[in-house]
Amino acid sequence: MAPPQQRGGRFFFTTRMTVCFLIATITLYFVFGSDTFSRSSLYATTTTTATVDDDTTGDQEEAPPFMATLSELCADTQWTPGLWFHCHSFCGPEKTAICGGLNNARNRLLTCVRLAIDAGVGIVLPDAGQRNPEAPSDLGWGKTDLERYFDSAFFVRQMRRWCPGLSVRTGADRTGIDKVVVDVPMLKMLDPTMYSPGVFRKQRVDPAIISAGIDIGDISPAKPVLLNWGDSFCKWDEVGTGERTNHWRALFYAFPHNPDLLAMGRAMVSRPELSPSNGAGYIALHYRCEKDWPQSMGPRESQVQRYKQGLEALRSQTHSAEGDDSDAAKSMSAIRTVYLSCGDREMLKPFKTELEQMGYAAYDKWDLLSSDAVARLDDSLDFDEKAIVEYEVLLRAAVFYGMTTSTMSLYVAFDRTLDEPHDYFTTYRWYPGQGQ
Repeated sequence: MAPPQQRGGRFFFTTRMTVCFLIATITLYFVFGSDTFSRSSLYATTTTTATVDDDTTGDQEEAPPFMATLSELCADTQWTPGLWFHCHSFCGPEKTAICGGLNNARNRLLTCVRLAIDAGVGIVLPDAGQRNPEAPSDLGWGKTDLERYFDSAFFVRQMRRWCPGLSVRTGADRTGIDKVVVDVPMLKMLDPTMYSPGVFRKQRVDPAIISAGIDIGDISPAKPVLLNWGDSFCKWDEVGTGERTNHWRALFYAFPHNPDLLAMGRAMVSRPELSPSNGAGYIALHYRCEKDWPQSMGPRESQVQRYKQGLEALRSQTHSAEGDDSDAAKSMSAIRTVYLSCGDREMLKPFKTELEQMGYAAYDKWDLLSSDAVARLDDSLDFDEKAIVEYEVLLRAAVFYGMTTSTMSLYVAFDRTLDEPHDYFTTYRWYPGQGQ
């Protein structure tokens, strides 16, 4: 277990005491944390106001130290001015939106940016695919502005500061650069070698340009070329390339979710239901009970069983990571408030009842969204917007349980450990097939 660290004069476990459970192909983990969540300090309040079109570089914004590694990466990049990269997933009505579920879309966005930097090209940020409100598993039913789910303005400011060679267009804007469009063949099968430095440009970009009869040396801002690239469920290999603690962490930090939705999540956290008078905080469970959950990844009942086992283990927790009696550990074991995350209220009701029978006060987003402070949210937000609100609630829990087969669970855990000096996931072997 990670040793305690001291912040602000008090000790807490660095990424929270961790235990892993295996369910067939599902890995559940939970993370102990302090009652004061530290990661939020990374997103410092800026002293400037900038929009996507501003020239502000964001120099007055405080930033975590790992952002400097992105500056080093971009300084070493050989840029090709006039060469643009429109990255998406052939989704939406016009087949130029990015889909895959909220956090899979975030995976793709970060991969797109990393590929653009690796290839030395500008990037056109895509629209976001929008789910069918009547059938949420229909991810490409419509399209919407990327800003509905992500903070593009913050991303642009961070790139201007840390990676000024990367030109960025938002809103799927191809105006003036779409006279020559080159389709880069889609990579339909996972090829890890494609998602490592230098390979994408050599094996995909340059061959596609040459096949189109274009002299790469002729490309310039006056004679631009647009690369049209649609990806599958593939992701930059930040583990194999050793970038999880530097470049990938920097890109993740630079591309957060919609700040207004995250603020709504913080409003939910401040509700008395999740902020009991004893100050113990709450436990958050990410329960994948939606109808689109692949049964090949394990039945819902297995999740329920493992989560209940984890809660029972937590109740008996009386020792710190170093094995000594710990007031902090005992405080965690006394928590009796649970926030249950799932996108289908009817499917989560049986589990919620079981939690209440175990002596927990169990709440879901519908309980908290119906409060006077956030009443308008329940009807005005779509499926993924509610997930972003919920993301912040999971992020700020004293204890978090999730699944390594869920991208949302993984990103919540990654975000909770974003300010750690080491790669918590690799250190404690939290990847499938690594023995835990």
